[in-house]
Amino acid sequence: MRTGTRLRILSFMLFFGLLGLFFVGSGIHATKRAHVSLSWPSTEGVIRSAGVEARSWGPPHRGQSTHYYPVIKSRYSVAAKDYICNRLRPEGELPFSERADAEAFLKRHGYEVSKPVIVYYNPGNPSDAVLRPGESRAPIHYLLAVLFGIPAGVLALVYIFAPSPRGNAPALDTWRERRKRRTHRRVN
Repeated sequence: MRTGTRLRILSFMLFFGLLGLFFVGSGIHATKRAHVSLSWPSTEGVIRSAGVEARSWGPPHRGQSTHYYPVIKSRYSVAAKDYICNRLRPEGELPFSERADAEAFLKRHGYEVSKPVIVYYNPGNPSDAVLRPGESRAPIHYLLAVLFGIPAGVLALVYIFAPSPRGNAPALDTWRERRKRRTHRRVN
């Protein structure tokens, strides 16, 4: 294998390996935050607004992708101080691909204006609050880690165990080993 090809393969493996590690790390963080929120105290709040927000992203000339997010704002009090909760879960928002699905979610869970709701708040920072503790996007992070980590692992195995074009030596010889073989051949 030529040096340029080896460098491209190593770059590819490094990029996807690091991307996989990033998704594992963010998944662990999301899981931990979701788990901690299960022990937060709760208080009663009142929903001030509930609706669906459409957000599009991507280049307009290639067709944008639109997702629909339930947006709920509720007012609650902790130690005689008022706060606003605008998050459903501890990590990440809850996207839907169809507006009707987001609206059905709001209706199914009773998120309607002026209705009472249980708000779970961080005792160390009461302004940090959620309506659905313990929920997380961690499974998608782990899936992405597998999708990016497996190609890097397979390429690493192929790279390490593939035979060298010059013989049966593994492709992952160090420069010192190659140099020793060349020097040894010249001496004999």
